Amino acid sequence: MKPLGLVALLLGAAAAAAQTIDEFPIPTDASSPQGITAGPDGNLWFVEQAADKIGRMTLSGTFTEFPVSVAVSGASLFGITSGPDGNLWFSDLLSKKVGKIATDGTITEYPVDLPHPFTSGDIVTGADGALWFTANSGFFNPRMIGRADTSGNTVTYDLWSSPCCAGPIDGPFGIAAGSDGALWFTAGRDIGRIEASGFASGVAYLSTGFAGAMIAAGPDGNLWFTETNSSPAKVARITTGGVLTEFSVPTSGGVPSGITAAPDGNLWFTESSGNKIGRITPFGAVTEFPLPTQSAGPAKIAPGPDGAIWFTESAANQIGRITVASGTPPAVGAVSPASGLATGGTAITLTGSGFVAGAAVHIGDVSATGVDVVDSGTITATTPSLPAGRVFDVVVTNPDTGSGTLPEGWYADFADVPQDHPYHAAVEAIVRARITAGCGGGVYCPSDLVDRSSIAKFLLRGAHGRYYLPPYASGPGYYKFTDVDSTNPLYRWIYELAAEGITTGCGPTLYCPDATVNRASMAVFLLRGKNGSSFVPPAATGTVFADVQTTTYLARWIEALGAAGITSGCGGGNFCPDQPVTRGEMAKFLKRTFLP
Repeated sequence: MKPLGLVALLLGAAAAAAQTIDEFPIPTDASSPQGITAGPDGNLWFVEQAADKIGRMTLSGTFTEFPVSVAVSGASLFGITSGPDGNLWFSDLLSKKVGKIATDGTITEYPVDLPHPFTSGDIVTGADGALWFTANSGFFNPRMIGRADTSGNTVTYDLWSSPCCAGPIDGPFGIAAGSDGALWFTAGRDIGRIEASGFASGVAYLSTGFAGAMIAAGPDGNLWFTETNSSPAKVARITTGGVLTEFSVPTSGGVPSGITAAPDGNLWFTESSGNKIGRITPFGAVTEFPLPTQSAGPAKIAPGPDGAIWFTESAANQIGRITVASGTPPAVGAVSPASGLATGGTAITLTGSGFVAGAAVHIGDVSATGVDVVDSGTITATTPSLPAGRVFDVVVTNPDTGSGTLPEGWYADFADVPQDHPYHAAVEAIVRARITAGCGGGVYCPSDLVDRSSIAKFLLRGAHGRYYLPPYASGPGYYKFTDVDSTNPLYRWIYELAAEGITTGCGPTLYCPDATVNRASMAVFLLRGKNGSSFVPPAATGTVFADVQTTTYLARWIEALGAAGITSGCGGGNFCPDQPVTRGEMAKFLKRTFLP
């Protein structure tokens, strides 16, 4: 072991306390350690790729190595993760296998049905309790994601057979479990998302054209990933809604590689060519720490059971450890008020715990002004100017760089729906629920009329939740409406609305996507969206609204909407069934139906 102190190289944050880095030589020479994870036994477990071994190291530096039988020596093993069953899991796709190793070193392997051998990528435990892994074939087909349950039953999903991404997808490599319950992966210039059902969707295409490497779930509820060949070097963040932000790393050619969330509320990453360990706060401030060993080749990185950050040095054949900020990081519990002018200037109060004098507040990566740490549980500040109609994370960073994040804690009002607007509360609610992002240019257009295309996304996102995306589908009978094809940006939403029986269109073969939606039709849409296609309301009485008789078209649906407390009519005891629905009214309808 070589304990050394070192001075931080800093960008965009106050001077940090010196960090201590220790390095531990691995017994087998030139073993090229890669993946690393904390085990359930309180030790570190790691892959020795060139030696075809899995290693275990105690916190004091005692090593034990376990050989793995592989088909291709020196290249088969890469990732390792702690499974929900108390074992450590790894993939060996050149041997078409996944395996688990118990804490006593017993190895069990299971076959994976693959069309040919693949290079193993990363492996992670998903929210469903299964192990998910990437099968990396580079530019060659197929490009696959695999899943194994803890009994060793496996299934693979061919990404190439489903048009999942915005650009030409490369082989998947890094993978992480997102806060939305899905698995997120890097695939060359794409970031992809796959649900437990196996449905994959591409959510971002890197505008730089640089390849994403490893990916990790952040403490802020977002996904963070490294870009391997960008210049300058970058670490990027993508929200579960697909908003991408890139942050430059001070060492231009550092080649960020592994990345992990840490107990201090920040992200830590390796720089394989820069020979450094980096720390990035949730608002993008980067600090770098040079390694004591030259050309060590830092690779994968993970938090250890001792609260430190541990990493592999593939070239130096060592395991490294770096300390993080001591103590408990701050926690942000609430912001009051939780919304205000996008132009800034709103006085806010943050409540939580662990706030320290001198703490900084960032909202959407922008510094708040007038920050006053009243006590350890209270901070007052003034909001900065931010893009309108969006929600932003609120981050408190103490002087020791420990960070706490309130995901989506602040909503910047649309310019045309200020705080005193009658539909403000409803609009804020559906923005936070990701049912809408407005009509463009920082406005919501509350007086515009709702068309039948828009209603499809409104209803399905409301019914199925903020992360819902409709599946890709094709084949005979799919394009049942002659006026809706793939040139309509909402075609998937429209056809899913039909598939779920919420609509049958406006005629035998028509959907009428540009037609406006009136209040009577809205009653049917909302009640079927909430209760399912089999829902049939009771017969109308003709006594609820003055302008709705038993013979009025869709009368039973109109009265049922009132009975559900979703509407009290349009005033004067009337419902106004033929009146078109505005976007402002739609917001209130959606909030009352799906977000009570």
